[in-house]
Amino acid sequence: MTKEHVIDKPLPIQVAELLLYRIFSGELVQGQRLIESEIAKELQVSHAPVREAFYILQKDNILERLPRRGVTVRTISDDELNDYIEILVILLRKAVKDCENQWNADVHDEFEKRVNILREHHKEMNIIDYIASTEDFLKLFFEVSKNTAAVRFYSQIAMITKVAAQTKWTPEIINNYHKLLSKFIKAIEELNFSLAIEEITETTFSSFLPNNEN
Repeated sequence: MTKEHVIDKPLPIQVAELLLYRIFSGELVQGQRLIESEIAKELQVSHAPVREAFYILQKDNILERLPRRGVTVRTISDDELNDYIEILVILLRKAVKDCENQWNADVHDEFEKRVNILREHHKEMNIIDYIASTEDFLKLFFEVSKNTAAVRFYSQIAMITKVAAQTKWTPEIINNYHKLLSKFIKAIEELNFSLAIEEITETTFSSFLPNNEN
């Protein structure tokens, strides 16, 4: 692995994050085959961490193993993506609505903490960290609403949607997404949960629908 990778993370996680970055940046595309030996040679690591990285991303439905083809970046049709987006919107709307009565000073402090992390990663324009921080930020609403069953489901759908919806997560795409998300953040800061529900709906549909022009 190269020196710029975070050394305090397990090697398989580093490899998985590198592959994710290549998917988000468009270097790896849907349906593209990933060859374990080639990746291990390129990164100068053994086959074991690459194999485990594949498993991590398969578990999150980012990669898939196909007969006679091996491991590939999962291909998601527009119809399937639409289904994921609709489910994601339903989950987010319910989570925001359910947490309104649970909102208090401690929750708001945690909200502000995650918003600041999100803004910092946006400022740095670090693709992987920004996308991960948006997922962690929105996950807060599931945690506050105490819907633990939906947390893992949300995380998987959110990641699949982000991978499939954007060919490349360019600075322009990230800026447009962040601009929309900021309206949701402002509504929550004003404790206007009804508006927040509409804003997160608009953010999700506008950002992730197939062939959307940002």
